[in-house]
Amino acid sequence: MRKLILLAVIGAALAIAAPPAAHGAGGVEKCGKHIVNGGGWWKLKAEGASCRTARKVADHFVFEAGGIDDHFQDWVCVKARTGDEVWQVQCSRRKDERNQVLRFLYGA
Repeated sequence: MRKLILLAVIGAALAIAAPPAAHGAGGVEKCGKHIVNGGGWWKLKAEGASCRTARKVADHFVFEAGGIDDHFQDWVCVKARTGDEVWQVQCSRRKDERNQVLRFLYGA
């Protein structure tokens, strides 16, 4: 819970400090879904990161780490339960003087 609150505060501060970016210059990209045997992730969105990177992080979080944040390649992820076996995940990291944020839903 403390991680979620901390990430929300940091995210709000970054949103206030950073001007909105154009789509090609770090804007939000819709990156799809990956469902296997009824479980997986969907509604993946990347801000300041490529869809390729976003898919790698989501795949690792859901399929390899089992929904547990293990700091994959400097990404820090927090999740909040939004429904019956559905979680909303937000991952972030700072790279090359820019913030990268991923958001997606996943279910088991």
